[in-house]
Amino acid sequence: MPEIKVNQSVVSPVLQRLNERTQELDTTNPQPEFSQSTVNFIDKIQSVEESYYAAIKQYKSALLHVEKDIESSIQTYVEKDEQLAGQMGPQRID
Repeated sequence: MPEIKVNQSVVSPVLQRLNERTQELDTTNPQPEFSQSTVNFIDKIQSVEESYYAAIKQYKSALLHVEKDIESSIQTYVEKDEQLAGQMGPQRID
């Protein structure tokens, strides 16, 4: 079975940058003001905009959750790998 190698020093900065960029994502609705109109069109636009910002907030939350899960999984993998390596002891290579 091939060995899985994870270079934590490479992955961690990438995850940190992902977290920073995701945190910077602005999910606030600017609430633009439209002039009064009898046309239903403006109500539809506002409804679409509200749905859009709700979706952006959900996306941001999911992305931050995935980043934390990846970071946790990598940490668990590294700890288990070190634990197994310690249990095996030094290996002689011929």
